[in-house]
Amino acid sequence: MVNQEMAGEILLELVKTLRVFRVAGHHGQRTISSTKDGVLEYLAHRDARLSELSQSLSLSPSVISRTVDALEASRFVERRTDDEDGRALRISITDSGRRDLADRHRQIAEQFAALLTDWDP
Repeated sequence: MVNQEMAGEILLELVKTLRVFRVAGHHGQRTISSTKDGVLEYLAHRDARLSELSQSLSLSPSVISRTVDALEASRFVERRTDDEDGRALRISITDSGRRDLADRHRQIAEQFAALLTDWDP
């Protein structure tokens, strides 16, 4: 069981970790916190309808729609007819979208690792 002293230590470590994440997110031009990244992350695991993305990411349908439009213009996602319901569309991540997401992960991990050089494992 976690006692008060241990809880305090855990809390301090969480605060330090959050600060490191915040600093890492402000270095360079790429972050892992944008709506576009959330959509790409979701689609990396499964295709989805706009309504599913909206519900799963807790964002309004209009925000999701604009985000998917922008990702489609960048050729990171594509729309296709839903096999189960020909009236609906499913959104899929493209190979280009997967590469961009992998590059983003790599760059952020490198930035984060650089901030942790003085941390004890």
